[in-house]
Formats: sequence, C-alpha cells, structure tokens
Amino acid sequence: MNPFNQMFNDTYIHQQATRAHEQQIENVLNSAHKLKEFLDSTEDIKPEYRQEASIAFCSILADYLKKHGQL
Repeated sequence: MNPFNQMFNDTYIHQQATRAHEQQIENVLNSAHKLKEFLDSTEDIKPEYRQEASIAFCSILADYLKKHGQL
C-alpha cells in the first residue's frame, strides 16, 4: 500500500499501535525478568559485604536517574 494512503487507513494505524504496545509490554517483561535475576544473584553476597553492595547499587541507580533527568 502507498505510504501516503496508509496515513488515513484506520486498520493500519490500529495494527501499528497494537504492535508498538505489544513490543513495549515485552520490553517491560524482559526488564522485570532481568531485575529478578539480578536480585536473585545478590543471595550469593555474604552478609558482611551486603552494605558495600547496597552502596554500589544505589550509586549506579543515582547515576542512571541523573543521566535520564529523573533525579
């Protein structure tokens, strides 16, 4: 179909929006799975090292939030 005609094709627009939504849902689920794996991996850290780990994790989170304008 001609790209110009697709701008006015409601079915096409709906399909594109649905695909974009499904992709975002998949991205959220993938990120949530990775976060769970990360949290599970912290069980390998001995109790006497957990404070240092927490400091490192918080530093990484703060840096990320600053870079993305959320802090």
